[in-house]
Amino acid sequence: MNIANIELQKGNIVNAIKLLEVIVSENDSYQEAKANLALAYRRVGKIDRSLGVYEKILFDGPWSLKAKFNYGTTLITNEGFEQGWRYYENRWKIPPQNNLTWPLQDKSIWKGEKGKR
Repeated sequence: MNIANIELQKGNIVNAIKLLEVIVSENDSYQEAKANLALAYRRVGKIDRSLGVYEKILFDGPWSLKAKFNYGTTLITNEGFEQGWRYYENRWKIPPQNNLTWPLQDKSIWKGEKGKR
C-alpha cells in the first residue's frame, strides 16, 4: 500500500492502479486500498469504474473522511449532484478546512429554508 501511495504521489497513476488492484484482489476487506484505487481511477478519467469501487466501500476509519470527500467530488463530476454534495460536505472535516473558524460566529448557517437567507 505504501508503494502504491508513493506512485500516486509521484503521478505514476497506472503503476499505482496495478498495485492497488493486486492489493484489493488479495484482500477485499482493505477498504482504504479500495478508496485509493477509486481515486486513482478518477485521476485517469475512469469515472464509472471509480464510482463502482466507491459504492463498495465501507466508510469506516480515520481515512474515510477524505475518501467520502473524494467520493463526493467524483459523484459531482458525473452529475450525481444530490448525493455528491452530501459527501462533498466532508471537506470541513479534513485538513486544512477542519482547522478553520467559521467567520460569522453569531450567525447560524442557512440550510436552504424558504423565506430565510
